[in-house]
Parts: sequence; C-alpha cells; structure tokens
Amino acid sequence: MKGDMDRKHIIEKRWKSGGLDCVVLIHPFGHRCGYVGIPKTHKLYKSNYESAPLNVHGGVTFGGGGKGSEYPIKSELWWFGFDCNHWGMDKPDPKFTPPEYSSQKRTGKVRTLAYCIKECNNMAKQLTKL
Repeated sequence: MKGDMDRKHIIEKRWKSGGLDCVVLIHPFGHRCGYVGIPKTHKLYKSNYESAPLNVHGGVTFGGGGKGSEYPIKSELWWFGFDCNHWGMDKPDPKFTPPEYSSQKRTGKVRTLAYCIKECNNMAKQLTKL
C-alpha cells in the first residue's frame, strides 16, 4: 500500500511476518517508524511497551491500539513500535523531510525501508516466541 496516507503518516509498507501484521510508516518529519500488531489472544495485548521484553532498534517506543484504534492502522490489534528518530543515531529521509525540518543539523544514518522491515520481522519473531 505504498504511498497511502494514514492521517499525516505515509504507510510505506504493510505485510505479515510470523502471522503478525507489520507496518512501516514515514512520520511527518521524514523518519521511519516500524510496528508489529498482536491479537487479543497474545499475552502482551494491552501491556505497557516500556516493560515489553523486545530487542529492537532504539528500543520499543510505542505501545497502543485496541478496539477502534486508528494508529498505526485502524484495527483491534495492539501495536508495539520503534522509531528511527534517535538523536545522534538516526536522521530523517531527505525525500520525505519537510523544508522547515530539514534545516536541523542531524547526525546519524537514514534508516531505510529495508532496515525497518528487518527490524519489524525481528520484533515479530520475538513476539511469536513469547
């Protein structure tokens, strides 16, 4: 669904890994974020992301969703996510960075779609083992 809009986020890629829904979004400031959704039957459903035992780029920085949720994709899944906007480690993709944000001096790497897919697949693998 490349290029679809979800509010102000661009849905760059959607797929399944290990039976779980995965999504890579481009944030309005130009950096990528990756998410994996788990169903109600998963033991971590509605758990706090800060205590989720997941090893992913920069650590888990999002947990949310549930009935009627629209973030990151409208569903009843509970999503765990990471972002690629860590100062000194990441920088936004210039193709998606608005002019008012691109003037900031950022060091680090642009995390590609391929990189974020790999990280989501890694998180999905961890979640299926729990």
